[in-house]
Amino acid sequence: MSQPGNDRLDSWKEIAEHLKRDLRTVRRWETERGLPVHRVPGSGRRVVFAYRAEIDAWLHRESADPGVFPLAGASVPAKPIIASAAYASDGRARSGAVAFLRPTVIVMILAAASLVVFGLRGQRASGAGGSEPMPKPLLEPHITSVTPILPRPDQMIIIKGRDFGWYTAFDGLDSPFLAIRDITGKWAAGRIIDRNQDDVTLSVAKWSDSEIVITRLSGKYGQQNWKLQLGDGIDIAVWNPQTGAGPGIFHVVCGD
Repeated sequence: MSQPGNDRLDSWKEIAEHLKRDLRTVRRWETERGLPVHRVPGSGRRVVFAYRAEIDAWLHRESADPGVFPLAGASVPAKPIIASAAYASDGRARSGAVAFLRPTVIVMILAAASLVVFGLRGQRASGAGGSEPMPKPLLEPHITSVTPILPRPDQMIIIKGRDFGWYTAFDGLDSPFLAIRDITGKWAAGRIIDRNQDDVTLSVAKWSDSEIVITRLSGKYGQQNWKLQLGDGIDIAVWNPQTGAGPGIFHVVCGD
């Protein structure tokens, strides 16, 4: 079972409960729609886990497409009734009127909808110099500064910038939205990806839209040359947990 506060789901059952779907559906979503499910290294495909924030960001992106499905827990709206029967004074439907009214009502509804759409477009054009407003793009995180990184596990690293989103503090875990990559040593602490098989984790004391505070490199830091050394080139990478936008990347040198 996942521990309270660590934002991690440690089985297919917990993932399905979070999505309010059955096991077969969530497994199919992983295969067909890229549901972000991770696997414990060395366990093949049997032992899985996921992060609530990553699942919620995926749901937000998928539900933006009206042809996909609603957010977990949302009810599916009933299909609208296009035309209804005419009724006699005794409340019984007059079957002869149904066949006559249905095509007529459909044509009237479509014509009215067209007028509304074109009317709205005309109002937007007249109010914006003849052009419709463009949708706002997803803003990728932008890092403006990072405090010096030293060759030791326990240290405070402060990342400043904008559009980082919000995330809960965590201790000694991997996050799908943050990584410290030692480019020289070829290892990374934080974000789990297929090519990153090391077991170095992070502790984060604060995560706001403009500041992230790291307090420790943990896990198996120091084993198998997974450690910071003077002069190593390091990339800081941040993804926005709410939108999935990113990464924003900032390059530093260890010890500078």
